[in-house]
Amino acid sequence: PYVSLGDELAAQTYLLDLSLQANVAPFNAGYRWVGEELETVAAREGKTMDVAATLSDLMNAAQTVVQTRQLDLVMLPVAPSLENADRYLEAARDLTSQTFQLVGYDPFVDQEIAWSTDRDTFTSWIEAGPDGLDLRADTFRPFLDAQARTLNDTADGLRFIEPTDVMEKLHGAIRAGVASTTVRIRYRSTSYEVVSGDTGNRIARKTGIPFFLIQQANPNLDFETTTLYVGDTIQLPSRDLVLPIDPVPGKRIVVNLNTQSLVAYENGAEVFNWPISSGLPNAPTSPGIFQILTHNDVASGSSYTLCGDRGCGQWQMYWFMGIYEVIPGLMNGFHGAVLLPGGQYLGGGNVGQPYTFGCVMSRDDQAQQLYEWAAEGTVVEIISNEFQPQSDLGRAAAELTGGI
Repeated sequence: PYVSLGDELAAQTYLLDLSLQANVAPFNAGYRWVGEELETVAAREGKTMDVAATLSDLMNAAQTVVQTRQLDLVMLPVAPSLENADRYLEAARDLTSQTFQLVGYDPFVDQEIAWSTDRDTFTSWIEAGPDGLDLRADTFRPFLDAQARTLNDTADGLRFIEPTDVMEKLHGAIRAGVASTTVRIRYRSTSYEVVSGDTGNRIARKTGIPFFLIQQANPNLDFETTTLYVGDTIQLPSRDLVLPIDPVPGKRIVVNLNTQSLVAYENGAEVFNWPISSGLPNAPTSPGIFQILTHNDVASGSSYTLCGDRGCGQWQMYWFMGIYEVIPGLMNGFHGAVLLPGGQYLGGGNVGQPYTFGCVMSRDDQAQQLYEWAAEGTVVEIISNEFQPQSDLGRAAAELTGGI
């Protein structure tokens, strides 16, 4: 009987799916330890399905395929990137003789988690490429997945590590001949259950997430016109949105809004400790975990309180470092003295009680010290009775400055 292929598209889709199982990646040349000697491991050729050729064979021999219930896949060889690993043997010996360590860093709680493995396992992750040693990603990935599962004590799974980020960092470390690297622990978006007394702004201050980001995460909810009821659920975006750049290792600034004080730490040791002025009640400084985002020797700003018939006056502030956006394009941060349009200084040049329109003001000479010390990426922990300290250094600063 005559047999024809009725649905070429369905057959092609099936073969494409099948190719994911049939394809065999090439094995690039690598290394292994035999006793105390490092040896090379030969490369192996891979295979990939030629879907177009296989589909053509199926169409041309449909009757035979039906009768024999067999279709021979057309497989093509895939050459490894490098067949001989001898040229990098010495570099591989130096690299795999080191102790492997992958460190996950959580900037929100200032926690480091170190993961390591034995020499033979680490060596199995190393392959020789055309331009040097590289990471054998498919062999390394099960280890990474296993460590990622240890990040959360609860079932919410909020914390995770981004595999692409880890691969890139580890790739760079291997190329540099280093067996360790640090990657960032990240946070997923989550939900929040409304309790008595909550408003949109209060939720923002309790969670440390700027209000406009919460609004963006709940586009169908108008916080100004909608009453929040106990038990309602709103969406919270990832905390990572307020820490968009890699944190500076070892540095942390803690601001205590309750006591109007600032403490800065480097490698766990106190480097600065002085009084500050935060925002007035009608323009409060937001508590939360943020980071230094910008540096400007001199910046300008304004407020509706400076507006009159002739327009709005502007102030100048010195040693400005932006730390978070109040709304898109409007940033609060650290600064020193603020020169008002009339020639006076905000707060009379004093600090120690709320004077600002949302920023954190230090004495001018101290603001300059902070400006020169705090690189972009330095983590800033702003604590209050609404937002408790998240890190050990935050708790230490709270105790040092009189509590919250």
